[in-house]
Amino acid sequence: MKVSTTEYVPIGADSGFIRVGTDTLRRERLLRVMRLHAARRNDKCEKPRLRPRPTMESEWRHRRREQFLTVEIGFAPDVPDAAWRLLDTNPALLLHVDLALDARWWETTQGEVHAYVPMDTERLMYDLRIPRQPGRRSHDRKRREPVIDALAFWAGLEIEGIWSPKGTKLRRPLVGRAWEWRTDHGGTDYRPGVSLQDGEWRRYNPHVGLVPSSILALPRRRNNLWTNFLATYLAMMAPVNDYASYRVGTERLAGDLALSTGEHAARFRERLDAGLAPLIEVGLLSDWDYPRADMLEVTYATTLRHASAGDPRSAPRHEAA
Repeated sequence: MKVSTTEYVPIGADSGFIRVGTDTLRRERLLRVMRLHAARRNDKCEKPRLRPRPTMESEWRHRRREQFLTVEIGFAPDVPDAAWRLLDTNPALLLHVDLALDARWWETTQGEVHAYVPMDTERLMYDLRIPRQPGRRSHDRKRREPVIDALAFWAGLEIEGIWSPKGTKLRRPLVGRAWEWRTDHGGTDYRPGVSLQDGEWRRYNPHVGLVPSSILALPRRRNNLWTNFLATYLAMMAPVNDYASYRVGTERLAGDLALSTGEHAARFRERLDAGLAPLIEVGLLSDWDYPRADMLEVTYATTLRHASAGDPRSAPRHEAA
């Protein structure tokens, strides 16, 4: 991967927003990674490998009216242990690297689905708002290694799913890598994997959304974990209701994000409020409320709605598979 001494401008620094994929597969992939983090925290599970699992016929009969998607994730055998350990030590970095890769790809290619983008680690670290030590022309090894491990994590993540378009009985496979990489002329290039390279999935799910770039500057400390998980999750859900508001049951939210209420359920809302508060400061939300004791409603920032008007879910070009 290229190391450069060029002074870069972080992604989204000019407009305050970045563009990322927000289709259902991206959201489901995010939730699976969060659940892996919870499993690692609770019982130190091993790296999952993909194994075909039959889908119950009853599931398909009950869900034919909506697009149905079932997803499993696994990891290639060559994913290093250091990358796997990031689920314990710095899961927020994994989320931010995924967003930064996607944002840089969209900005560079403007949605040319088959195009690759050069992987420049130094540029990525600028995009992640990781500061250099004073007097240095590039980031030192200590700050670079966790980012390289995060890249190895995403490079080895494999997806296997089955989906059915809304209103049909068709079953379609959804198999591939989260990100595709190639090495050519001494450098490494990348592009989104199955979420864009599967032509049929892309035709039915072309969703692209805007996210405040300041999300990438959120602190990645352990005590900010809820904030980073909520930021990524709610940013992915923003286009669902045209950046107006989003309602979700608190129990479902806790389940989706693998956020345990523990033995002190009364503290769950307190921790949820503490996790949501910074999202106003970064420009993702303007407010949140609880219409019912078991329901959370977030209102997205007006600036985000205005910025997204006109192209929040524009389809990628070159739709032919």
